[in-house]
Amino acid sequence: MPPKKNSKSDTAIVRSMTEMIKDYEHRVERYETTVCNSIRKCFKKALEEDRPVTRFLVDPQDRRIVEYWDDDRLIEALKEDTDEGVTIKKKKVRSKPVKEDKPLVKLLPLIESIRARRYTLIQELFVWDCHVENDDMVALSGLLIKGCYAITRLELIDCFLDAKSIGTLVANTAVSKSLRELCLDFNEIGESGCRVMCNGLAKSRFLVHLSLCFCGLTKQCGLWLGNLVAETAIRFVYIGDI
Repeated sequence: MPPKKNSKSDTAIVRSMTEMIKDYEHRVERYETTVCNSIRKCFKKALEEDRPVTRFLVDPQDRRIVEYWDDDRLIEALKEDTDEGVTIKKKKVRSKPVKEDKPLVKLLPLIESIRARRYTLIQELFVWDCHVENDDMVALSGLLIKGCYAITRLELIDCFLDAKSIGTLVANTAVSKSLRELCLDFNEIGESGCRVMCNGLAKSRFLVHLSLCFCGLTKQCGLWLGNLVAETAIRFVYIGDI
């Protein structure tokens, strides 16, 4: 029986993705952080469907859920603790072992793996609810400036970005020929971060969509963003809290 026409290319794609995920897991271990389950799922599904991964989703879901109580509920809870303490004072209570928290997911190992394995099939990178530090941003910016990685959409949503990290990002975003959409929603960059961003994107020639919803912007930011629309290739700016 003659072999399939695409058997060689399919085998190459599978081998590339397998090496990529193994390299990522190795780097995660070296950095003493945690493998992102959403990345693992992306590759598992792609391998099952025999197709390359073009959209990377980093969604750790490793933050603790914080419940806020009003004054009445807090007072009631304190009273209950006091009453129970009086009644069971003489009883010995076995304390349950406390589970150690896993290290938070870090973006740097993934970026390094993409570059080390020359995984040029990536087109979209979504990073949600992940603490992006300065070394993560430096690595990400270096990836964007490389012409062989044709990333068209980048989302950094609720990643604790500040003016410094924004400056690092836009310095290379402005010269990227492939990036068309940039989403920075739910990062409290404020007026100072917006100013740094607008200065960095002043020479942008290819970015078209820019989203800054719930970023703590002020009325002054509207002037800078208006100048971007007038003087650069940016045509769509999304803001939700001015």
